[in-house]
Amino acid sequence: MDLHAAGAVIRNASVLRLGGRLVGSFYVAFFTFMLLAHVFGSEPVAEKPLTPVEIGIFVAIGVSSLGAVVCWWKAVPGACLMLIGWAALISLQWFLLLNPFFGLPAISGILLIVAARRDRLSRSLAARAPASPALDLVPWSPAPLFPLSSAGDAYPHVS
Repeated sequence: MDLHAAGAVIRNASVLRLGGRLVGSFYVAFFTFMLLAHVFGSEPVAEKPLTPVEIGIFVAIGVSSLGAVVCWWKAVPGACLMLIGWAALISLQWFLLLNPFFGLPAISGILLIVAARRDRLSRSLAARAPASPALDLVPWSPAPLFPLSSAGDAYPHVS
């Protein structure tokens, strides 16, 4: 196992993890802004109560937002919370699949899970690599630019 390749995989996993966290944070920031605008906005309060489906949608958005916050400390549990919230949201209103914004928790959760899997895989491969290049039994030697002729002349075309 090439340790430089393992390091590159770990760096790729870090980029995936950061991307998942940033996408989830964008999702949380947007819904926090929408909530604050609704609470402190000048629009009159609706007179009809919320339906159970609307309450379920708000709970699902809250669960996926909680997952986005948790993923900054624990990536995999946060990703699982985001995916659970997204699955609940889609199961309540399937047509939200058509809106790409509601897919952000799924994208973020998948990025975080893939990053954790790549990180775990590269660390296990790096642990199995030989500890020292001295264990390499075949020494490296470059191929000659001009092969020797049968007479031992390095330049047979020069007389």
